[in-house]
Amino acid sequence: MLEYLKNQYPGDWQVSRDPTGRAFSFSGGLAHNIGNSSEKALAFARTLAEKLGINPKQLSAQVVDENNPAILKHDFEQKIDDFVVFHSSFSVIARKKDGAVYIINNELKKVENLSLEISFDSKRGETIVEEYFKGRELGFLESDNHQPVVFADSAQAELGWRYLVKLQSPQDKREVIVGIASSKVIYEKSLIVH
Repeated sequence: MLEYLKNQYPGDWQVSRDPTGRAFSFSGGLAHNIGNSSEKALAFARTLAEKLGINPKQLSAQVVDENNPAILKHDFEQKIDDFVVFHSSFSVIARKKDGAVYIINNELKKVENLSLEISFDSKRGETIVEEYFKGRELGFLESDNHQPVVFADSAQAELGWRYLVKLQSPQDKREVIVGIASSKVIYEKSLIVH
């Protein structure tokens, strides 16, 4: 994608990578007249997603932040068959005065061989969470019970039910995902800052 940006848009485009080598930010150039239109920003984001090896149809417009007097921020959501990809995002940040994109943030995830079969409902997922935290008092604070999410942070992506759980002894608040294909907790993270 970096070569594409350098060839198509002026400036000294640079890429920032995480320790695994995944490109998460591009900056240093200007892609003129893109950020001032939601349609152009979406088309631009989809072109870049394809350059990153992501199916461009997985990106959909989500939010345009116009509160800053100097910039427009277009945030995009990654979805597969209307299932949101968990902790995935893509954004383009542009100058408000001319719509020139100057920062691109990438948290897209490659998803392959995903089974879309939903073999149990969210109530069964709650039972799996209760068993996982057996011996600890818990309560379900919030869940996305209406729609599973795509969890793509492991070797095999799968659909999962997402929950926010409050635990006692010791007190904690956790985000938990139960994999639908694996029927087990595939993700948990404390939301308490220690």
